[in-house]
Amino acid sequence: MVVKAGSSDRPAIPGLNSPPFLPAEGDHPCVMRRSLTKYKSLFPAIDFSTIVGDNDILWKPSPRETSDEVAARGVEFVNW
Repeated sequence: MVVKAGSSDRPAIPGLNSPPFLPAEGDHPCVMRRSLTKYKSLFPAIDFSTIVGDNDILWKPSPRETSDEVAARGVEFVNW
């Protein structure tokens, strides 16, 4: 993370000698993300190669994920 990322007053977090940090996408309305370009500038140590497209292509305003969809996404993540 870069110094003062977003509105934070926290110091930068170095990525050297750390395990890789890979983000995962979701489609719940409360987790709609900003552009990948913005995140890359804020978090240069994160590997964003698994994210497709600059804009959030998975987010939709409704309907929200069902419990079964959330569970299936969790299983997919564990299998990954």
